[in-house]
Parts: sequence; structure tokens; C-alpha cells
Amino acid sequence: MKNILITREEKLDYKLEQLAEEKGLNIIYCPLIKTQKVNFKVPDLDKYDYLIITSQNAIKYFLEDVPFGKISHKKVIAVGEKTKNYLKNLGFKDTIIPEIKSARGIEKLIQEKQFKNKKFLFIRAEKGQEIKNENLDLLIVYKTTFNKPKNFENCAEMLKEGKVDYVIFSSPSTFYSFLENFKDYEKLLNNTKIITIGNTTKKAVESKGFNVYFVPEKPSFEEIITVL
Repeated sequence: MKNILITREEKLDYKLEQLAEEKGLNIIYCPLIKTQKVNFKVPDLDKYDYLIITSQNAIKYFLEDVPFGKISHKKVIAVGEKTKNYLKNLGFKDTIIPEIKSARGIEKLIQEKQFKNKKFLFIRAEKGQEIKNENLDLLIVYKTTFNKPKNFENCAEMLKEGKVDYVIFSSPSTFYSFLENFKDYEKLLNNTKIITIGNTTKKAVESKGFNVYFVPEKPSFEEIITVL
């Protein structure tokens, strides 16, 4: 049985936990970040042709202040399949995703001819990847902060003893929180293999001198578990 340390706030869904168990992978949750809503002013939504959503948290916090009925008819650009499926379950019927599943992919997509003169509302966290477009407005609805989990000491001990086979960083924030929370982080990370959910996180990890063992082709935990 291989031990995997997952550092994001949300737990995996039950099906993924089952899949991991079937493949001999033991999941240890060590949530190193937490999210919270920020106060925001709801703009005139009628002026926008598309909403841009790059995370489930973005739409979750947005809908705390905006009734779904006000935006259920809106066309949406989502960052990837997982976000698209989440939006579909909420009731959005017209959602597209870019070929390159990232903020850069969305930026490239909305430069295409079909989006000429369209207006976009980009709903995002306080810190996140930029999307450049003259017809795009940014709306920040939540922020991410570092978190020290209750099982912190246990996670540190397992890493120290080399009992964690893989540590998964799902965002630069989870990685930076690790550096903030764990003493001797260099020694601990050299005792395990580092997996990042995407290339942005990979660059953050490598910028501090660490090697990344694996980046999934599709940015999803299902892909990571299947490959492992």
C-alpha cells in the first residue's frame, strides 16, 4: 500500500477514494489551504455575453450573492471537464472548454473570431492566473489562505520517516503553505516524490529547487490515481 499526501482543501469524492483503494493507494488528507468568500459588488450581469469560471469555488462563492436564476441562461467558459461537469450539475446548459485546459487556454480561445466584440466576466480568486482581453472584467469573489491542519504533526512525522510515497500539490498555494508550515521542508520533500496537478504548480515547485516526479496529462486527481 502506497501512501499519498493530498494538500488541497477539498477531499476527493467517494468514487475516487474507492478507485485509489482498489489500486493500493492510501490517501492522507493534509489540507494546507482554506478558502473564504470576500465582499464583492455584483456588476450589471446583462452586459456580459460569457462568464469565465476557472474553479468550482469561484461559482460557489459567486452564487452566495447572486440567485442562480439570474445567470442560468448565461454562456460559460470553464477551465476543464471537471469544472464543466460541476456547472452542468448546477444547471448551466451552455458551457464550453478550451483545447488547452488552463487560463492560457481560455485566453487563446477568446481571441478567436467567434468571440469578437463579446464581453466576458472572469470570476476568480484574489490570487490566480491572469486572462488578458480588452473586453474582459475581473470579479474577485474569494481568497485562499494558508492553513495548518489538525493532523499536521502526524503528517510531518510520516514525511520525516519516509512513509509518504507521494505528495500532491494542486496549486502553488498548497506548495507555499507547505514551506511555511513545515520545518526542515527541504529534508521532508526529499524523502518523497512530488506530483503537481499542472505546469503552473510545477514551475512553483521547481523555482525552489525541487524536482517534480510527475504531472498528469489531464489536470485531475483521477488521472494521477490511474497512472500511479
